[in-house]
Amino acid sequence: MKVTQRFKSVRILFLAVLAVGLSAGVASAQNVEGKFTLPFEARWGRAVLPAGDYTFNVETSTSPYIVMIRHNRNGVAYVMADSVISRGDFSGSSALIAVRSGGKLRIRILRLREVGAIFGYYVPKAERQFIAQAPELLQRIPVSVQGK
Repeated sequence: MKVTQRFKSVRILFLAVLAVGLSAGVASAQNVEGKFTLPFEARWGRAVLPAGDYTFNVETSTSPYIVMIRHNRNGVAYVMADSVISRGDFSGSSALIAVRSGGKLRIRILRLREVGAIFGYYVPKAERQFIAQAPELLQRIPVSVQGK
């Protein structure tokens, strides 16, 4: 009787470890790395990014969705998505969408076609009124996704 109980306990422990290992593999599959080149200075969340080449990393399987941005292998900013605009397949390519208003550019959207996600980003309260009243010009910055 004790041997049967011990065998059941070992089997349950083995299945639990296997399930954790498999779920960790699935979660890591949702880690997206990519790169983009900003041809201009832009604000993304509270960060100000000068023109240049950047890499990023975002975990898309868990909320909050935080993008870690690097420039020349140095961490520059962590930016948290304000909203998830869409989950699922969509047409078009992966890109950053910047809005120009009042002479400033602000990253408003990150589109990741490879994982079927579109994330929206924060606009400070002081800028919301100005953006709503001024004409906007959208700028599309291509994003190259390296893995998922």
